[in-house]
Amino acid sequence: MSNMKKLFALAVAVLLVFSLGTSVLAANDGKITVANAAIGETYTIYKIFDAKLGENGAITYNYDGTLPANDYFTQDENGFVDATEAAVDANGDLTEGAIEFLGTLVDEAVDTKVAESATVVFDGLEYGYYYVTSSLGAVVTIDSTNKEAVVIDKNGAPSINKTVNKEEATVGETLIFTIEVPLVQYEGTKMITEYYVFDSMDDCMTYNNDLSATIKVGEGAATEFTAYDVYTDTLAEGQDFLVVLPMQSTTTITEGEGDEAVEVTVYDGNFLYDSNAVVVFTYTATVNENVKVGEAMKNYVELNWNSVTPTTPPTPPTPPAELPTEPNGEGPNDETVDFSAKIELTKVNADGETLTGAKFSISGISTNVSYINETIFVEDANGEYWMLKNGKFTTTAPVTESYTVGDITYLANTDKYDSIETKYSKIEVVTKETTEVENIVAEGYVDENGIITFIGLGEGEYTITELVAPDGYNLLVNPIIVNVTFDEENKVFTATLDGEDVEVIDGVIAFDVVNNEGSVLPGTGGIGTTIFYVLGGLLLVGAAVLLISKKLASAKR
Repeated sequence: MSNMKKLFALAVAVLLVFSLGTSVLAANDGKITVANAAIGETYTIYKIFDAKLGENGAITYNYDGTLPANDYFTQDENGFVDATEAAVDANGDLTEGAIEFLGTLVDEAVDTKVAESATVVFDGLEYGYYYVTSSLGAVVTIDSTNKEAVVIDKNGAPSINKTVNKEEATVGETLIFTIEVPLVQYEGTKMITEYYVFDSMDDCMTYNNDLSATIKVGEGAATEFTAYDVYTDTLAEGQDFLVVLPMQSTTTITEGEGDEAVEVTVYDGNFLYDSNAVVVFTYTATVNENVKVGEAMKNYVELNWNSVTPTTPPTPPTPPAELPTEPNGEGPNDETVDFSAKIELTKVNADGETLTGAKFSISGISTNVSYINETIFVEDANGEYWMLKNGKFTTTAPVTESYTVGDITYLANTDKYDSIETKYSKIEVVTKETTEVENIVAEGYVDENGIITFIGLGEGEYTITELVAPDGYNLLVNPIIVNVTFDEENKVFTATLDGEDVEVIDGVIAFDVVNNEGSVLPGTGGIGTTIFYVLGGLLLVGAAVLLISKKLASAKR
């Protein structure tokens, strides 16, 4: 029966409630409380095995029927149930196979309730071994083998999601960022006391210090949320701000005695928010003159959490000293990536010499696309990560038995791991966000090198018009049409100039624009007056000939 004692002291998806002082098989004073319940979700409880406590304190478990063939539980001729070694992992938890098998034994539900608060209570239960499920498909763990058991619904691990309203942006343009944080109350069976949200932006973006937030519970309406602190100093290099969000109310206790007694504020274990509440932070950043051309402009956010009450503004977490028995994990994160192109126009004459004094304008429609790079961990038998009980992941292999190498003692640390059998791989998931369109209008003169640059451009068709020509040169008759496209697979820009392909190097679309010298207009003495002299002369000659002819005719008479 030693295996069975291990089994009923463990903690996954199954609850045990049994009598402490009676041999009655079906007393009706058992109670199971589900903590961390998600409001509006449905919880159902099933009885799997009967439990009976003998006069000598021994517990027996009986199944009303014949167990199907399996590798996890045995049944003798009297119906008594015991567990095999395959049912229990190295951490003393049920294996996934055992959980799956127990799920096949559920029959008629004992009770079903919809959570109206963060606590769901099933009472008036017969003593037995119970299987509790929720409409979230959550795994529920056991904390006690008393007749009043409290279990915690693992209705989600801490996570974070960040989005931006567009990918490609122009200098001076404002980007809108949102950070979504589900207020998960537990990491395993440990209460979360506060969340830390660290945000880091590329140096081409300037944080506008305008963070705001809303909170939403389930399908309810979002309301204003202000119960957090924002820090912009004491941060690591590259980090723009830190949000500290308390998860529990606090109380004041006295530590020490006499003259050494001090009052300390600590979290009291009472959560401030429902387990299915979500906070959404919103802020803006302005694209500055450091905008990158043809390169990713990154915006990174990281979520951390712990159970320590900060007495001063917390500084960014740093990895602890590398200890062989303390695995250091990493959590989920999001990163936004932006790309930008620029047009570099050089004004030249017919001989290729640069000209100054020209003025150009650009107008067009810029199509902006946002890419979100999300780091996630997926189960993979060949992966190199293990999941820790705090929801983070580590490449440090678990130590199942203590051993010493030289002067270093490696202590067993399997209690830190969610499972030492399941491994994970870290993968990057790229999501393309909704496209938005914005009108681009700008103008300016070429510099002393004959160059004008239009930066921060996304996909689109742009019309470039010469407004002022260099002295002594003709103004361009037709505008220049530049079409810019973005290759999503290779993350590079391509372009055409008046319908012809033009080379794009690192996001720079460079080309020359030729101006011709002005033509010499006709002046006095030119063909414009000469024609009149010629015609006048011909008329005079004609008149003279006519006069002479008349005189000769008169003489003959």
